[in-house]
Amino acid sequence: MATSFGLGIEPNITEQDIDLGYSQEDLQKAVQDAGYFDSLDAPEEFSNAGAISQLEQDLMSDTLLRDVLGEEEALGKRNLAAMSGDILVDGFKKNLIDFEGNYGDASFAHKPSLGSGITIAQGLDAIGSSRAKMKSYGVPERVLLQLDGFDAFTKGKDAVIPKNASLERLTRKEFDTVSKNIAKEQKDTAIDLRRDYPQISDKGVGILLSLKHWAGSYKSGKESKLTRWSDNLAGQKSETGVLVSPIKDILDNPEITDQDLIDGMDYIRRSYVPWGEGKDSLRYQTLVISDLSQCRTPSLATRSME
Repeated sequence: MATSFGLGIEPNITEQDIDLGYSQEDLQKAVQDAGYFDSLDAPEEFSNAGAISQLEQDLMSDTLLRDVLGEEEALGKRNLAAMSGDILVDGFKKNLIDFEGNYGDASFAHKPSLGSGITIAQGLDAIGSSRAKMKSYGVPERVLLQLDGFDAFTKGKDAVIPKNASLERLTRKEFDTVSKNIAKEQKDTAIDLRRDYPQISDKGVGILLSLKHWAGSYKSGKESKLTRWSDNLAGQKSETGVLVSPIKDILDNPEITDQDLIDGMDYIRRSYVPWGEGKDSLRYQTLVISDLSQCRTPSLATRSME
């Protein structure tokens, strides 16, 4: 230290000391905390170094206390995040049941579309979900044995459910467990989405989780549910132009709102109209089902004009 805090000498605080956070008041307090009235009352050996040493002991105690409080605060935040994650997972589970299969139509072996494999519950397609994976979600052995009999895990989309088959069905409790486990697997993702996109509602986070579960990803290297050809997005029945992934593009901006998500879904949905069953197609109807319309907020486009 460049300063001297000896008998009868007022502290000479240099810029270096100030940078370290010690003001003249700090040093005077250190003298008083050591039991002396002021610097004139302090013995000569109680130099500036002694005052600083006293200060550093005090600061260390304060730092330790802050560290403890910081850990408690961090734990509290983690608990809040976990609670928030549970709420988001519950919303995702509801979306799964509403959009991808309820007990009445998905508690037994079925094929949602011509390109699908044999499926159980919400999206547990034997093409992409192994037998072990289905079991880990809670699909009972009696149902898995029936899927084995249909060659579901070996024939993929070519597997057939016999028309006269008596299908094994999950109980309501089993169906609820499977739905819950599918949703719980996305808890960390839900918490990340909530943190990264603070202006999206919990419903919006649930929709994002549902979209990824339904499509597999927000973006792919070829035409898919959420990646479309630009000419097709412009209203043409065409597989030309460049591939565009509207939902992924929206997520590149952390300030997105529910309205931006609605606009992106509308944009993709219109691309389905020229093909096949158009507005009656499963793809189109999946993106229509959304209660996000009840919580509209200003979109990025709107806010950019304000």
